[in-house]
Amino acid sequence: MKVLLLTTSFPLGRESVSGIFVQRLAEKLSEVVDVEVLTPDPAMRMALPTDLAYQVSTFRYAPRRWQTLAHRPGGIPVALRGNLLYFFLLPGFVLCMALALYRKSRSSDAIHANWSMTGAIAGVIGHLTGRPVITTLRGADANCLHTSALARLAMRFCLHSNGATVAVSDAIEKDVGTLFPNHVHKLRMVPNGVDDEFFQVPPRTGSEKITLISIGSLIERKGLELSIEALSRLKARRSVSYLIVGDGGEEERLRQVAEQHGVQGIVRFRGTVAHDRIPELLHRADVLLLPSRSEGRPNVVLEAMASGLPCLAFDVPGVNELVTDKVTGYLAAPFEVADFARKLERLLEDAEHRRRLGENGRDAIERMNLKWSETAARYISLYREQVR
Repeated sequence: MKVLLLTTSFPLGRESVSGIFVQRLAEKLSEVVDVEVLTPDPAMRMALPTDLAYQVSTFRYAPRRWQTLAHRPGGIPVALRGNLLYFFLLPGFVLCMALALYRKSRSSDAIHANWSMTGAIAGVIGHLTGRPVITTLRGADANCLHTSALARLAMRFCLHSNGATVAVSDAIEKDVGTLFPNHVHKLRMVPNGVDDEFFQVPPRTGSEKITLISIGSLIERKGLELSIEALSRLKARRSVSYLIVGDGGEEERLRQVAEQHGVQGIVRFRGTVAHDRIPELLHRADVLLLPSRSEGRPNVVLEAMASGLPCLAFDVPGVNELVTDKVTGYLAAPFEVADFARKLERLLEDAEHRRRLGENGRDAIERMNLKWSETAARYISLYREQVR
């Protein structure tokens, strides 16, 4: 069986982490089925490794230096909000994607799209070529359903034209099912997994300074200014350092927020880090901070818990499916900085408490069997169900 994996975000270079979860899925799927990844061409030429177990194809949609819609923090939605001129690239982008998808799908048995907009386009091509289409819905899909008529239209068509639609969290499955009850029978829930190396991260060794870490795109939805503000409320903040790992358009504003709150000396911006170095960073950290305003089912929480790290986050859908308050970490009242700071203070004052929470988190991930091999197995079962 050959599966064509369509995605607008994919790491096309070693330092890139755009769509890393799609790459991890492709790696595990390719152990059982043939996989070809189809993704937009980047603005800069990148040399892919030659020993990949799957094939990667890209499609051009503009002169190379203008190909800036995809493969960036926050993806296409953030790019469009940041620069209205990018809307002029959209027609060419959609047309070139559709043409490339049509050509590639004719030699494939199934199309697996990521995100509802892409799934809607894949649905059209699947109808033309007679190939079944499965789309994975992620946090970005669910987050805009209640505010965007275009997003609801794309979701409706995606659900109508696809053989099956996968949600990565219970919250997304429930939300989409509530809004589109006629398509509930097509919905499945398949969670993302965790790389095996995260389970091998050794316990944190003692240190006088406590290291807090956040990992992800520096975009407005991630709410990092809230965790910076919470730092300013700590009683013993001199014994703390806060490492922010990732890239995005919010970095300059976040630096200004840190300066305004007088914590610029303890907040460090690391930039993008290759994914294979994340386990090392988690080993050096004591607590993961996730102040996101909304999420799907964040991989960084899965990875931190598998690494034995307690998590502090706001109590929002998707996150609260993973973090159990006072058991594997703490959940603060949504967007209440004072509560976030109080719970952070509790985590900072007791190393043994942090260790127990971290151990509970690792046990929970193992108990739920949230590994990429299990995720891939469930998708392969779904492919075989759809390919007749």
